[in-house]
Amino acid sequence: MELSKILQVTQKVVPFKTIAPIFIIMGVISLCLIIMTIHSDNKPNKYFYETLIIGKIDDIRHKEQYIWYKIGQDWFILLNNQTRDLSIGDSIYKKNNSYLIKVYDRTGKIKYEGEIKEIGFRTSKAAP
Repeated sequence: MELSKILQVTQKVVPFKTIAPIFIIMGVISLCLIIMTIHSDNKPNKYFYETLIIGKIDDIRHKEQYIWYKIGQDWFILLNNQTRDLSIGDSIYKKNNSYLIKVYDRTGKIKYEGEIKEIGFRTSKAAP
């Protein structure tokens, strides 16, 4: 009995027919944003593909949620599951126009070798 009274009161304040289109539009917009996010996360990183990275990791800095690696004169963010265990002294070799990356440890043994297409990647000349 009380539930029907509550429904009657809410229908008087704002009818459902008025609110329904707003909820439908919000749902469609949310669905589009989710699809765009999923699509952009699975897209290969073209900037990483074109970048040449050859050198030894000289320094590692943790800033907020990112880890910066100093390789040669430049600083790089490499966000990928395969790059989590990089340490100072490791050497990285990646040709430009390639996704193939090789990581060697201090003794020269291959630590990781493979193609990485989906990676969070950023460069900087200045220290973070």
